[in-house]
Amino acid sequence: MLRIESTDQIEFHYFSSACTLESGECLITGGGLFNDVFLFNPRDCKVEAKAPMNLIKKEHASVCIGNKVYALGGYDGQKSKFLNECEVYDVLEDT
Repeated sequence: MLRIESTDQIEFHYFSSACTLESGECLITGGGLFNDVFLFNPRDCKVEAKAPMNLIKKEHASVCIGNKVYALGGYDGQKSKFLNECEVYDVLEDT
């Protein structure tokens, strides 16, 4: 296994979810008590903050289909409840 380290000072959160985009980049969503979204580029090891999710999610799944990323289910650590919602992130629009 190859270990890749980013020089960016970004902390990834426990129980986040990640999926690989068609571009080869990796979109990392949520985790912990956060609604953060980050784009990781393995070619130059750079991390870029993207538009946040509407809900705080951890322990959720994410999948990329075309230019959309679906963040499914999970757990909201602030309200102590399981989520049955899906958020859709548009890669091209950053929304």
